[in-house]
Amino acid sequence: MRDGGEGPARFAFWSGLALTVLGVVSLLGGTYFYLIVLGGVGAISAVTGRIALVRIRRSGQAGWLGRHVGLLPLALLAAASILSAYVIGVEHEVVYEMTWDVGASAPARSGEEHVTLRFTRYPGYYIEMHSDALLAYLESRPTRGTEVTFVVTTDFGHMRGFRPVRVGDLPVDPSWAGAYGATGDARLSPFHVWE
Repeated sequence: MRDGGEGPARFAFWSGLALTVLGVVSLLGGTYFYLIVLGGVGAISAVTGRIALVRIRRSGQAGWLGRHVGLLPLALLAAASILSAYVIGVEHEVVYEMTWDVGASAPARSGEEHVTLRFTRYPGYYIEMHSDALLAYLESRPTRGTEVTFVVTTDFGHMRGFRPVRVGDLPVDPSWAGAYGATGDARLSPFHVWE
């Protein structure tokens, strides 16, 4: 008579198949991360669960693998979750020298002045902001140059997005948001390291 050790092995096998299916379905949303994590965890769990089931059926005893294989999907998901905290949504702060001018391509929004900040080391690339407060701050400075601090958010080392957080010593209000773009023969992006 069997010792009832098939339960954990069946759990590992069926939960592994379910996780694999979820990983594949996540591709419909274009999310490769979930395919890798869920599909990978699911496949490992399903194969290990199946191996444990075959061993139990052949020998009639669960053995160490058969008794503990049910914990495998949970342990792998926990490990993947902990690991993802170190590679998903990682924020890097970077500072660029920029020059500024007023007006330019886009019309001002809600009466606020249109300020264009251009990357000094990356000709052709710029960001636009709409703010009287920003313009007053920049005009109070002795030169047309200023440092702009950005926060770059990465997933697995690739840029998800970026946002300006400070112009000189002035914190950037999110409502100032304008555009990021390139003109002419702009080549290397200021954020090429993460692209």
